[in-house]
Amino acid sequence: MVALGLDVGGANTKLASSDGRVALSYHHPLWTDTSLVDGLGSLRSIALDALGCEWRDIAGVGVVMTGEEADSFSSKSEGVVKIADTVEKVFPNPTFYRSDGEFKHKVRVDTLSFSAVNWFASAGMIAGDVTDNAIFVDVGSTTTDVIPIVSGEVPGGFVTDFQRLGMGRLLYRGVLRTNVAALTKSVILYGTEYGIASESFAITGDVYLLLEKVSAEDYQCMPPDHYAYEKLSDAITHEAAMKRIARVLCCDVEELGDDGILDIARQIYNVQVEELSSTIRKISDHYALERVFAAGQGEFLALEAAARIGLPCASASDLFNPDISKVFPAFAVAKLLERCL
Repeated sequence: MVALGLDVGGANTKLASSDGRVALSYHHPLWTDTSLVDGLGSLRSIALDALGCEWRDIAGVGVVMTGEEADSFSSKSEGVVKIADTVEKVFPNPTFYRSDGEFKHKVRVDTLSFSAVNWFASAGMIAGDVTDNAIFVDVGSTTTDVIPIVSGEVPGGFVTDFQRLGMGRLLYRGVLRTNVAALTKSVILYGTEYGIASESFAITGDVYLLLEKVSAEDYQCMPPDHYAYEKLSDAITHEAAMKRIARVLCCDVEELGDDGILDIARQIYNVQVEELSSTIRKISDHYALERVFAAGQGEFLALEAAARIGLPCASASDLFNPDISKVFPAFAVAKLLERCL
């Protein structure tokens, strides 16, 4: 029997099956609406159709979450409980993965131990099924995990996002939702250095859409100027992305030209790769780890970052498939649950 894994994020909720046949992502910003029932119901229906089975044929559902950090909740504890309550309305008898590596049916005891454990599930699955020694890099839409795995364990075990920010194991940068003004203060154009406007004009999704590293279908977030378009699809085009990146320098497209805008995009890409390379190198040196395992929607960033410092890099896309890579924590928690059952 197959197990399902659910990863409830602040921007996207993902569902995967332990056999890899299901890999789904549903864009639903929890900071605008904390009700996920309809979306979860759709994911469940699509998964059962893809698997060609009834609910009684599902071994179980394992759940991880990071959406509890959305500012629509007064605290992470409140978020964990409300997300769990919502999941329980759609998935019978789900089990929630905890920071001690155990699955529990209830989250109201030691509630914070269920908060932001998706990376820990991924690392645990990799250590059990893929490799005992590697740097796990998962580049998502919003954040990047850089996790050492040494002799089949994460050094220090589970740590919070706050701690990981201090340890260099969490970069709050991703390939879709990150404001480009958070990545660099300036760019060089036609031999002159220009400061970046510190406004929400463009995001990394625009950069990678222009550089053809993400597709319009993968651009699962709201562009900063989405309100200016009648249809969301009209805001997720190369032309719209060009406009947004031009605004970063307080310009229109005609002022910078296509070549200038693409040059800016390439510079932002380079900044993000270099930052990730530096982070990987520090963890590699500290733990004497000489290989990388990459996953996530921004897997391409990890591959390039590893290559620049001469480390071999395997990928979830190659080992499993690209769709699984994009929803890796959901797949990982499904595999961990399958292992327990």
